[in-house]
Amino acid sequence: MEWIPSFFRKKENTKSNDNNFNDLMRRIRNQGSTASLTEMETLGLSDILACIKVKSNTVSQLPLKMFNTTNGRVLLKAKDNPTVNTLTKRPNNFQTMHDFIKMMIMHLDVRGNFYALITRDTRGNIVDLFPIPPNIIPQVELVDDTLMYRLGANVYDQSEILHVKDFSFDSVRGLNNFDVACNVINLNYYARNHGISFFMNGSAPAGVITTDKTMSREAQVAFLESWVQTYGGAGNHNRTAMLVDGVDYKSIGTSNVDAQFLETRKYQRSEIAGVFLVPAFMIGDLENAHFNNIESQNRFFHQTCIGPLLQNIEEKINSILPDGMEIEFDDKMFLRGDVKTQAEVHKAYLEMGVYSVNEIRSEIGEEHIEDGDKRVIQTNNITFNNPSEVPATTENHL
Repeated sequence: MEWIPSFFRKKENTKSNDNNFNDLMRRIRNQGSTASLTEMETLGLSDILACIKVKSNTVSQLPLKMFNTTNGRVLLKAKDNPTVNTLTKRPNNFQTMHDFIKMMIMHLDVRGNFYALITRDTRGNIVDLFPIPPNIIPQVELVDDTLMYRLGANVYDQSEILHVKDFSFDSVRGLNNFDVACNVINLNYYARNHGISFFMNGSAPAGVITTDKTMSREAQVAFLESWVQTYGGAGNHNRTAMLVDGVDYKSIGTSNVDAQFLETRKYQRSEIAGVFLVPAFMIGDLENAHFNNIESQNRFFHQTCIGPLLQNIEEKINSILPDGMEIEFDDKMFLRGDVKTQAEVHKAYLEMGVYSVNEIRSEIGEEHIEDGDKRVIQTNNITFNNPSEVPATTENHL
């Protein structure tokens, strides 16, 4: 294919695209940083873990629905087709769809990519989706307008691998958020460690011990060990020290007030929330959260974070489905207002004939009633240019 850029094409006897990509990520990670954090160290940061949990819990609670679009748009049930059951109920024997989606979101937020191996029956129905463990990273190449995935000695094309990727430079693999935002994450990590060290030291700043006498190396080591054992640590905080033989202690550390530790931690929480597109109030920063703007922030969260994420997942799953089938997340639950607003919306939909009584009862978690599947509309509307259509009034006599 002539239109495919040369850097997409497979080259012989050259460094693989995967190695080039890993080198790029390594340079990004090491810029301005003295050390790289492991994924578990990064997930140990409460703000990052909270952001990932908020996104994964939000998406995984939304029901997945599949439709037959051959003639119109007909909702399919799990019993109608093995593919429907796999993609809405049980993607495999050891996971529910809730578990599967939560894992997908975490992989996307951490690594920027999620891979799952697709198993089909003889009719082409999808019967299993096996998530590929995060420690196994497929080698991905674009060959003749088709993505190819190498897992060990096995090679799969894009119809055999569900690959959902985050923001990408080359449309082949997504960028690792932990690599791209490494400096923000490192600052959060070291600020947290500073707090841990400060409180482990009894919330006391560091200092220097001086004496006007000459001490041997052995005497210095013994004195320091005794000092740390007696006065060091949170359990020995505020103990009174007795200094003899001309020994003097001078504090040389900076207090947390002077270092603006709390302000730094607060700013870092807001910055981490911005990296993951999560409103700060959802991870515990309530400083700028008010009752009159929570709903607006929820709507912002859906429009800028959850909405595009759902569309990305839907389009990737739809690309592996047979013709005439389509899947989507039902996000109406996420957009629901309070009870009064829900009642007003349901009433309007019922009167317009959009929903039946039983469909509304399903949404609010109630059982169906007999004859509740019929749809009704208001019929007391007339046109102004046809006064003859006005029904004749009748008088009731008691």
